[in-house]
Order: sequence, then structure tokens, then C-alpha cells
Amino acid sequence: MRKNKFRVWNKKTKIMVDLAKITPPALSIEVGIYIPDHPDLIILQYTGKKDKEDKDIYEGDIVSGIYNGTIVFCHPCASFGLSTDGTGEIDTMYWFDNDFGSDKIKIIGNIFETPEWVKKKGLI
Repeated sequence: MRKNKFRVWNKKTKIMVDLAKITPPALSIEVGIYIPDHPDLIILQYTGKKDKEDKDIYEGDIVSGIYNGTIVFCHPCASFGLSTDGTGEIDTMYWFDNDFGSDKIKIIGNIFETPEWVKKKGLI
């Protein structure tokens, strides 16, 4: 089973932070996950996969390699996948399953910290 990890993009400060660093320490994963509700915060979940450089892959990451696109979460499907066409929707052949091939991709940014690259490539 994968570890539940989250990071947070603060729209106001334009800084990415590990959710564990801003969550009250008394509320650990064992008793539940405290997710702050704030209009300036965008919560991004860890996919359970690592790229070829052993970096955690999160929702919103931009990847390149055997697959190119942005990592998205499909709420009705309760699954992560890859959007390669700029719609923000998972392309049906790129679901995050055991055969995804994350060891053949590299994180090259994310949709918040590298927006100019995203617009240039038309990924969202």
C-alpha cells in the first residue's frame, strides 16, 4: 500500500510546501489527515510512483520521457493518470497502474512553478 503524502501550492506566496510541515503535529496519518481549507491553498497528492531519478511523482507534475504530459487525478475514477492533450483529462491509455513505466519518465517541473513551459507545450 502506498504512503499518503501531500504537498501544497500556495497561490498567494507562490511556494510549494510539504503538507506535513504546515499540519498540526498532533494530527498524524495514524489518526487521520488534516487538510487545511483555505482559498489560497491547492492540495496535491502523491501518486505512489517515483520517476527514474527516484523523485516522488505528485499530481500536477510535468513529466517527460517514454510519456510526456501532466499528472492528473480523475475523481470519478479515483485514479491518477497522464494528460497529454492539454485537456487536463486522463488519456485512457495512460492510467497509473503497476505497468505505467514511471522508471522511464523524469519530472521536469509542475504546472504551478513552471507555467510558461506548460503553456508553451499546451499541456493544460
